[in-house]
Amino acid sequence: MDKLTDFAGASNFAVLALWSYMGYSSFSTRQKWITSLLVLWSARLALYLGYRIWFVFGEDRRLDSFRDNIFKLMGFWTLQGLWAFVVSLPAVLCNMNSQIRPVGRLDYCGYTIFAIGFLCETIADFQKQYFKQRNPERWCDWGLWRYSRHPNYFGELLVWYGIYSLAWNGLTTFHRFIALSSPLLITWLLITVSGIPLLEKSADSKYGSLLEYQLYKKRTSILIPLPPQIVERWNRWIGN
Repeated sequence: MDKLTDFAGASNFAVLALWSYMGYSSFSTRQKWITSLLVLWSARLALYLGYRIWFVFGEDRRLDSFRDNIFKLMGFWTLQGLWAFVVSLPAVLCNMNSQIRPVGRLDYCGYTIFAIGFLCETIADFQKQYFKQRNPERWCDWGLWRYSRHPNYFGELLVWYGIYSLAWNGLTTFHRFIALSSPLLITWLLITVSGIPLLEKSADSKYGSLLEYQLYKKRTSILIPLPPQIVERWNRWIGN
């Protein structure tokens, strides 16, 4: 069940992108780009989640409270599908727009933002998985995690703002406002709801009494990767 749930959740994005591309697009360069990037991101997520379930954890702990209640599980699936639909709106609406505009600077900018975010997210996930397998009782402070406490989330945000930038010139003015709900939803979820707050709370409960961890938090940016020296100077300046 866990394997199916995670695979379906990750593949929803690729399905929506391909459905809108094959059924409605004019096969323009922009539509090809945005569909390919969304499928690439979806495939990476599916492979990563699949690896964690098959070879590391054996289950998805997010589903612990849903396993014995079919209605809660159905609600989880419904919300997961709705989340995938909203987040995929820039690509879906771009593919469904028949107005073709030439690829320009903003498209290349969006492509670059996506590429940086995708690499950052991929590297951060690999580094943490590698580190935790060898240091299961320690927080990860290696690689990108030395410069950010959540570099994978930073990469995730760049991915979706990059997708939105790439879609911009393929959207009507009205659709631009609708599609903006995609990066804004991701930002809201990661920063205030189910991303950073939950992981910070979990890490604090495990390591909060350790002086080394307290020092790590003081010198390490919570989201944007920054040199520890800059973070320390900022904290001293604001008196933290």
